[in-house]
Amino acid sequence: MDLADVLAALDALNDALPAEGAVVYARSFEGEMLQVAGDVRRLTGHEAADLRGGPERWWSRVHREDRDAARAASRDLRPGESVTVEYRLMRPSGGESWVRDVMLALPEEGGGGIAGTLVGVGLERSFRAQIAALEARIWESQRLESLGALSGSVAHDFNNLLTTILSSAQLLDSQNEELSREARRDLHLIQDAARRGAGLVRQILHFASRRPAEPGPLDVNDVVSGLEPILRRRIGSDVVLDVRYGSALPVITGDTARLEQVLLNLVVNAHEATPAGGDIKVETAFERVEEPLLVEGESSPLPTGSYVRISVRDSGTGIPLAARARIFEPFFSTKRSRGGSGLGLSTVQRVVHAQGGGIRIETDPGRGTCFKVYLPARPSAVPAELRAATLAEPRGGFRILVVEDDEGVRSLLERMLVRDGHAVVGAESATEAIRSFDRARPPFDVLLADVVLVGRSGPDVVKALRRRAPDLAVVYVSGMGHDSARARGVDSREIFLAKPFSEAELRDALARARERSRRDEGDQASHA
Repeated sequence: MDLADVLAALDALNDALPAEGAVVYARSFEGEMLQVAGDVRRLTGHEAADLRGGPERWWSRVHREDRDAARAASRDLRPGESVTVEYRLMRPSGGESWVRDVMLALPEEGGGGIAGTLVGVGLERSFRAQIAALEARIWESQRLESLGALSGSVAHDFNNLLTTILSSAQLLDSQNEELSREARRDLHLIQDAARRGAGLVRQILHFASRRPAEPGPLDVNDVVSGLEPILRRRIGSDVVLDVRYGSALPVITGDTARLEQVLLNLVVNAHEATPAGGDIKVETAFERVEEPLLVEGESSPLPTGSYVRISVRDSGTGIPLAARARIFEPFFSTKRSRGGSGLGLSTVQRVVHAQGGGIRIETDPGRGTCFKVYLPARPSAVPAELRAATLAEPRGGFRILVVEDDEGVRSLLERMLVRDGHAVVGAESATEAIRSFDRARPPFDVLLADVVLVGRSGPDVVKALRRRAPDLAVVYVSGMGHDSARARGVDSREIFLAKPFSEAELRDALARARERSRRDEGDQASHA
């Protein structure tokens, strides 16, 4: 087939081409367009006649960043060879169209040249970009799952160490009245460091976890203060982070990990908005909404009522007006060049909406942005400091079986419980625990069991002993998170105590376990 045959064939093909997005052409090797047929105007924005003629008529329409690659693609083709290249065509309106150009080199005997097909691939490239983003999310999810498994293992061992450190320091502090002021101060520093270490481990477990939300009463100040060390490490030293805590905040209903996710995403977003350094201010406050309040991305205003407000303000670049309307769209980002995924703020809005709250944005391009998150107060909310004052602190009277395979932790638990007046028997394994339980006279009141043991697990021990004593009070302890403990068979209704814990938390857990056991006994008696 020579060039004349190709031109005739193109004329015949014109009526058979798809309704849109496809063009066939014939041109010289240099780029002189000899024939163009198909949906030329829709695909390129130009009339076919405007593209015919000397080489520059065509190449001037190719985006200057793609021009050299498009020209080179066909330069070394031999007759019968083909090549495919994608590039952008500039439209008269100033926009651009992505096309895929399949070029075939024609025999030289017939005049040579290139016969080609142009197909619009803008939508396909957009889909590919979204698929790549989804694949990245899947990869990140898999990475987090692996991190979660590793974190659970490391957390168990590390929290055992922290339990030994914290409990030893507490015992020394409470048992020795002759300690010097300096020694007591050092013990308090040790306890504070152990608690901070435990908080960091909990944060790692939360962020690596893929568990569903578990709404419950939350003190926003507690969540923010627990996350503050991670926020400071995340933003580094180039930005000043100022955190201010409101007083007498009501309790809200929410999930700790989800609220942490909201705060982390907002602070990271603020940090990315201040690439040259600056200030980020995080503030919690109580706010009474007296009139329905318009919020971003919601068709209905926020109803009147009591709210806890979390504000995250930066001194950065602000949000352009055109971007503000799309700021919560998944995959939309003004920071693609810096690695933004466009998922952070959409996640924030989804979590806040699920908790019955709303978001307001105040922004001034060039001067900064403030995100205000409104979370409804829990009905009849009791401040956390008042709840803590009502915790029961039983002293003495219980017969307790402690099952813990870490000798240091087990020894400290026994000493703490004996000092409170309880009768305590320790066991290193499930087998030893069952043997001790069967020999005990009178029977044990409470089982204090680690979730992870050598051989059989803590839940296995509980099942075996409750077949003997259905009303046995149980307290699970573990160095891993509650979600990991549930995955190992711990009933979500059971009393769970995360390591490391204080003496007061241990006393409260024992009291709650005994109270639940008594209620179960009463329920069984009423149905007898």
